[in-house]
Amino acid sequence: MSKRNVYEGPHSCYAVHEGFYVEDGGVNLKTAPKILMLMLRDLKRGWTYDRSTCERIPFTEEHFRRRARYLIALFKKHAGRDSKALRALVDYVVEHKEPPSWAVEAMKAGEDLEEAYKRWLAKAEKKRKRELVAVTTR
Repeated sequence: MSKRNVYEGPHSCYAVHEGFYVEDGGVNLKTAPKILMLMLRDLKRGWTYDRSTCERIPFTEEHFRRRARYLIALFKKHAGRDSKALRALVDYVVEHKEPPSWAVEAMKAGEDLEEAYKRWLAKAEKKRKRELVAVTTR
């Protein structure tokens, strides 16, 4: 049997068994966070789908880490470039097992992940500078 996409497209394992899926079109900055959230869902319930058969298989933390990090490679392949925002998102989710607030806000607003990440970095830098000023003026 040919390999099937687990999360993306109307013929994916998720579409067949769950009744919903991530829109087709390759891994990009709109689809990658959605796929990652479905991976988190799979991790929490302890199983996912096998790409060959779409049958349930155990989903361990190691399997989750490998699949999540593979999103970065797929993004590079499909977009032809790297993304600091996607790397930051994957690293955060792998470590904390939940998405960062800046990514959740971007997904809810349908906003570009890169822009949301840049805005979050700018806010974090301003906060760091304010805290540094407060410490040095004491």
